[in-house]
Amino acid sequence: MAVPKIPTLIQNTYQISDEDSQGIVQYFGFVSSEKNIWYILKIDTTTVPNTYRYANASNNLTRTDYGNAGVTGCWINRAALIYDYLYNVIWT
Repeated sequence: MAVPKIPTLIQNTYQISDEDSQGIVQYFGFVSSEKNIWYILKIDTTTVPNTYRYANASNNLTRTDYGNAGVTGCWINRAALIYDYLYNVIWT
């Protein structure tokens, strides 16, 4: 699956880092050049129309390190993150 269209402001700040698009729930991970500035886009294809929800440090305060393989790692624990509408996520 191609990376979905994302808002220009976010696209200009973040680069795609990881993709998990094989299932009915798909994830795309984005990082900034600044350490630990990240967000993950979750697409649920079981709904019509599909739903797009976002997670970053503003709504996942205990997930401190995007690439960490441990309990604080964001990408490895992507299914357990809290996702919300784009307008409810604080962008840094």
